Amino acid sequence: MATPIEVIVNAGSGSVECEAIEKRLAELFAENGAAVNIRLARGGSDIIELAKKAVAGEAQIIVAGGGDGTVSAVASVI
Repeated sequence: MATPIEVIVNAGSGSVECEAIEKRLAELFAENGAAVNIRLARGGSDIIELAKKAVAGEAQIIVAGGGDGTVSAVASVI
């Protein structure tokens, strides 16, 4: 069984369409045999809550996608 990966993407970061990014990330992880849950955060409090859920869950790898604030918020929870 693949190591569970939790991906938290800040939907408010940048100007790209997050749903398209979510779909492409899912495809790339699947092509490489990775079990992934991709979560779109709509703001700072969402990022913190999603990071807390990731830590409490089965994920062994947590990926933060966004800017410095997103990475910092996820890292502070981990």
